[in-house]
Order: sequence, then C-alpha cells, then structure tokens
Amino acid sequence: MTTRPALTRSEVRALLWHYRIAGEGQPIAEEVVTAWWRELRAHTAAQCHAALASINPQRVRHTTPAEVATLAASAPVDGAPSTARPPLPRTPSDVARERARFAKAGQRGIRAVYAAMGWQRHPDTDLAGTVVCPFCRAQTGQVCRPLVRTRDGKREQRDPITRMHPSRLAKARADKAAGTTTRGGANPPASQGVSA
Repeated sequence: MTTRPALTRSEVRALLWHYRIAGEGQPIAEEVVTAWWRELRAHTAAQCHAALASINPQRVRHTTPAEVATLAASAPVDGAPSTARPPLPRTPSDVARERARFAKAGQRGIRAVYAAMGWQRHPDTDLAGTVVCPFCRAQTGQVCRPLVRTRDGKREQRDPITRMHPSRLAKARADKAAGTTTRGGANPPASQGVSA
C-alpha cells in the first residue's frame, strides 16, 4: 500500500465507466461498484488506471476486479493516471443520438438568433423544407445541396434567398394545394441570412 489516498467509490465508478466495464450506457449498479471497490481499495486510482491500461482493449471489458488488483500490485506506479490510452470507441447508436441532439440544439439556436435580431424567416424556406427535393434528394428539414447539375445533365440553381431548388418549392406548393405534405415532424431548415 502506498502513502497516496486509497481508491474511493466515485473513482471506482469512474474507472468502470471510462473502460466501459459495467453499465453499457446505463447507470452502474451499486453492487458492482461495491464489489470492485472491496477488491481494489488497497490501491490508488493511478495503479488501477495503469493496470487497466495494460490489458488488451478487447479483453478489458471482461476483466475481473481480482485480475486488476493483481496487476496493480505487481506493477505499482508513482505518477498520476495516464491518459495515453483513450476510452473505447463509442457505439454508432451513441454517435447518432449525439448528432440528433446537436442538430436540435442548432435549430433552437438559430431560431433564437432570428428572434433576438428581429429577423423574419422566409416562408418559402419553411414550405420547401416539408418535402424531399426532387433534384438533389435532400431530406425533409434539410437545406438543398449546392448541386447545379445532375448526372443526366439537368441544371438547376438554388434560390439564393431560400437556399432551395425551385423544383422543390414547386413540389411543396403542389403538395400543399393537394393537402399531402410529407413533413413527418422534421424541423424546417434554418436560413443563414437576412431575407426580405
């Protein structure tokens, strides 16, 4: 045992979360934290980090507290916990969830800027954002891609005010007249400048 303070329960929880040993995106159970803490309480956080970092990344999620305690006792460290090895990569569902959260925050942010500045959004932008673009295939709620020509040679410039292709706006107007928009709950795209 070293003169450094022993491992605390919150440090054990942080280790388990950092190396994704327990939890799987859910809160870590107290029984798991207690079991790991009982086994590792004689070691410091730096020793436990070093022990976990020395284990193969594919195997670290299946390690036991006894293995970590043995590794920590056999190779003590004097320095601070190393940041040499990053945590395991995030799952695709985590990335998708985070991107969706950021997109919603961006929409709230641009709308707040417009409200604070007293700017008015162009109504055609919101209308065109309710349908899929027939030219560039931009989804509902997204601004049209800056495509000018398709592979079959069709040309179409985006409108500088709405940043949408004219065929998309025409399709949205036709769908609105027919009463069949495909909005599906998507946010309309945020325009990037002042429009008259």
